[in-house]
Amino acid sequence: MGFYRYLLVIWSVVWTLKVVNASENIASGKATSQSSTLGGWGSSNAVDGCVDTFMGSNCCTHTAIGHTEASWQVDLQTQSVIESVNIIYRDEGTLNRLAGYEIYLSNAQDWTSGNRCHKDTTAALASMSATQNVQCPGVTRYLTIYNDRRVKAKPWYSNDAILELCEVQVNGCPVGMYGNGNCAHVCMNCLSSCDTTSGCDDCGAGYHKSGGSCVPCPSNCVGNKCDSLSGACSDGCNAGFTGMWCRCPVNCKDTSCPTGQCTDCNDGYYGPACTPCPSGCSPDTCDKTSGHCVQCDAGFHGSFCRQPCYVNCKNNVCNQDNGQCTDCNDGYYGPACTPCPSGCSTDTCDKTSGHCVQCDAGFHGSFCRQPCYVNCKNNVCNQDNGQCTECDDGFYDSFCNQSCPVNCKNNVCNMVNGQCTECLAGYHGSTCTQTCPTNCKDNICIQGNRFCTECAVGYHGDQCDMNCPFNCKDKFCNQTNGRCIGMYCETDNSCASLYYEIDLTCTEQPTACAFM
Repeated sequence: MGFYRYLLVIWSVVWTLKVVNASENIASGKATSQSSTLGGWGSSNAVDGCVDTFMGSNCCTHTAIGHTEASWQVDLQTQSVIESVNIIYRDEGTLNRLAGYEIYLSNAQDWTSGNRCHKDTTAALASMSATQNVQCPGVTRYLTIYNDRRVKAKPWYSNDAILELCEVQVNGCPVGMYGNGNCAHVCMNCLSSCDTTSGCDDCGAGYHKSGGSCVPCPSNCVGNKCDSLSGACSDGCNAGFTGMWCRCPVNCKDTSCPTGQCTDCNDGYYGPACTPCPSGCSPDTCDKTSGHCVQCDAGFHGSFCRQPCYVNCKNNVCNQDNGQCTDCNDGYYGPACTPCPSGCSTDTCDKTSGHCVQCDAGFHGSFCRQPCYVNCKNNVCNQDNGQCTECDDGFYDSFCNQSCPVNCKNNVCNMVNGQCTECLAGYHGSTCTQTCPTNCKDNICIQGNRFCTECAVGYHGDQCDMNCPFNCKDKFCNQTNGRCIGMYCETDNSCASLYYEIDLTCTEQPTACAFM
């Protein structure tokens, strides 16, 4: 009983539809039968696809002559929803035989147990057409065309009941199927009936129409509730989703998101899932398609601001594209803020080139990596060329790599030309290579002219090469003129005994002075 109640519901709904022949011909090639057959014009000719309307084409059926009833039946092989029936009849002046025909739908071969869905009531033969397009809605397995001449309803009807069907096209779909000309789609989750053209008429709770079927409500609808036609969620979305169909990620600006992906996001989000902008973006702003940060927070660079700036960038700021520092902390230089060269004094260098402002003692060059020459005084040299500003004692020349002459006093010589500033005792000359005269006192002479500064006792002259007068007391005489020094009789007389000074040469004996 349940099955037939289901059929009755389908019948009642389909019967009220305005049907368009958009389904397929479900009678084509199906099994057929007829009440009788004349000659070779069997029942299957009506479903063979041939639409010629004259008997000579062998495309039509023909029941026997002399009967008061005639019927033709097709087995649709499964329960089917019928929209319409197209009958193409023999068109050779025999339409009075078709007049008054009836169409029955049944679920058994005994068509009399079924329902009549159509009866021809054409008023005049002139109005009869060889092509009959009949709306015949219903649900059935068997379709039967019947003609009755037991009583002639109209005088112009044929006397015998004869059927000459050249083609019968039954437009519909198997129950549960629909489609525009092919019945290729399955009705799913219909609330009641399935139209052969449009599919489900309505959907049950938790479903909505999609094409001709009823598909589940969007998975993120609260309570699985949605509009049965549009599928829009009725009571809002589960957490994390938004839009009419709750397919959009929560930060989506869209309302549909057919594929679950956004085409536009709220500010601060990007991509098809509206992912939050990378954490390093400032101020949480990024390209809504790629996610690339417009600007990075201090300390980061790169498209997504995930790469840290070099540790010594000033104020932790670097170029967003390549990470190079725009400025460095003191003591660092270059795009990566490398430490200033180790030889820089106070660790200070030019922040672009890295050139030291000043070098530590002992080094020179732009980066203070080259050692000063070993004999530079106090290990100090010119930063640009490495030349010593002073030399250690014993050395001279720009790089202090020449030794002072060996006889320079205190091993000191002129830094430029190596000439001694003073000689050791016994030597003179610019390089102290010449010996002083033999009779210079203490072996000391003037460096520039070989003159003795003082003569040894008994000698005088610039080079002390002349003897003092013989009788000079204690052999002392003036270095310049050779005269004896002092008077004989004076307490400081300088004449030897028995001599006195007349011309300070102590050359004559005294006459007036007593011996002392």
